[in-house]
Amino acid sequence: DSNEYFVANKNELNIEEEAEAIVVVEKLKEENMLSDNLETKKPPSNWFIVQEVINRQIGSNPLFQRRFYSSLHAVNRLEFKYKLHDINEDVSALSFNQKGNLLARASLNTVSIWDWAARKKRCSSHFPIRNYDITEAKWLPLDVENFMVTRGFYGDIHLLDLEYNSWKLLHFDSSFLDSIARRRNFINDGSLAVHPEIPYVVFSAGNGSISSIDIREDTSKLRYIKRCRYSMLTSIHCNPSNSNEFCVSGYRPSCVRVYDQRKISKPLYKLWITSKYDKEKYTKIAMYNHDGTEILTLCKPSKVLLFDKSMWSCEGNSNHTLFGCDQFSDSVPGVPAIRGINFFGPKSEFIISASNLSDIFIYDKKKRTAAQWLIEDYQLEVCSFCHPHIPILATASKSNVLIWMPSSNEDPTKSIFRTVCIELSMCFFLHFSFSCLII
Repeated sequence: DSNEYFVANKNELNIEEEAEAIVVVEKLKEENMLSDNLETKKPPSNWFIVQEVINRQIGSNPLFQRRFYSSLHAVNRLEFKYKLHDINEDVSALSFNQKGNLLARASLNTVSIWDWAARKKRCSSHFPIRNYDITEAKWLPLDVENFMVTRGFYGDIHLLDLEYNSWKLLHFDSSFLDSIARRRNFINDGSLAVHPEIPYVVFSAGNGSISSIDIREDTSKLRYIKRCRYSMLTSIHCNPSNSNEFCVSGYRPSCVRVYDQRKISKPLYKLWITSKYDKEKYTKIAMYNHDGTEILTLCKPSKVLLFDKSMWSCEGNSNHTLFGCDQFSDSVPGVPAIRGINFFGPKSEFIISASNLSDIFIYDKKKRTAAQWLIEDYQLEVCSFCHPHIPILATASKSNVLIWMPSSNEDPTKSIFRTVCIELSMCFFLHFSFSCLII
């Protein structure tokens, strides 16, 4: 009898503990904007400063800077440091140059060049036409970084010479004036692409075609690489390891297409984000990682997908990694929507997603969990842009450029972090699911 009484009491205690746990979880859901977050410890740091410095002093650690940039320690220590502000116009594009010492800021008809470390503006260039809306600005990867290429709201492409403060029209397509829906396709940061091996060539995607422009020609001519009938393209990105390969995103169909210029008639791969017949979803942005072995994709509704090249040769269904949560949807008012994505780290060790409600999430690809959640009282409108060599972030908020550095004094190994976990029992999830089709 005593044993039965003990077992009964034990079962009652277990039920009470489970009920208390449910109450705690429900309270967390009510307290947090991201309703399905659960408290969990951050991943342990993989950077030990004493050992790293000793190895550097004895010459056995030549990649000291790169190892720090790729460490969880640098990500966990990121914090908002200061803002750059010059004009009261919303920032539409950000771009670091190859050296990383200059940061370009674009808004309406102005491009400003900042020495971000010194917090000083180097120069600014104004487009001669008022109410001209610049939606994208990129540095040309030349030895002397005096040239930038910009795209306007109406799809026109200009070459900006910073040394002589001059603008040259490279291309203008009058068909963009016919439809507002078409013009909206260029309100992103990916419809232009450049490659270091061919720095004089600018690639463009949109209006159902993929094209290139050689800026060395006296009279710039648009060369059509591929016409995609009945397709609306939103972004293009070149493979860093292969100047002949590039990927494009868009809808109709809702997939990421990978092309080789030497055999442009058909795509090398079609990476499907959903069913071929689902017209509600499409890819907004697609980009390669540092060596072209992965493609990161932002699709509607706000989902972040990572395609691994080792899986592209499969047939039928396979796996890709999805970073994000089902709350990030444009269709739900007041709920954060992912506005931009990027890689972080010298070897693309982390993935960044920025929402319109001032949240920046940094995900660790290897551990398949979130490593950092950055919050600041600014409303983000443009994706965070990463420094090419050191762990520095630049994000856009209204008319301000925010600079983030790994200078926090908080010990990341002792902190508690509400993070995204891979466990399927957690609703705010990080899980595997993907399908790819080879053409």
